[in-house]
Amino acid sequence: MLSKILLPTDFSDHSIKCLNYVKKMADCGIEEVVVMHVVDYKIIKESDIVFDGAVDEEEVTAKSIAKAEQEIRKFAEPLKGMGLKISYLVKVGSPCSEIVKTAEELNVSMIIMGHRGHNLAEELLLGSTAEKVSRKSSKAVLLIK
Repeated sequence: MLSKILLPTDFSDHSIKCLNYVKKMADCGIEEVVVMHVVDYKIIKESDIVFDGAVDEEEVTAKSIAKAEQEIRKFAEPLKGMGLKISYLVKVGSPCSEIVKTAEELNVSMIIMGHRGHNLAEELLLGSTAEKVSRKSSKAVLLIK
């Protein structure tokens, strides 16, 4: 039974495909969907390096969180009215680590995420977040292509 789903999003087209799969699977016993976005701390650190310390990391982090909180609610709008409990999480850190840790903490039934996200260059060099999550998570992971 898929009672609680973790739906990580980077707001890409692949994330929207995942959202549509969750909608189609709603009759499979899903009671709750936790929509999650991870603000990648590497991007914040890199902005500080690129701008030679002229960027206030705390300010960039706060603005990134605020923007993600706004976007995550718009992203999940299509799930409203389906009788599902919807909750939202925005975390800062390594996307893979935060997704795996959150799935364990919330004891989700399944993680549903896109096979590809925004950062194709990094995926080619280091492997995708989805691939890392599928290897490291003890929870079921459904990757959507």
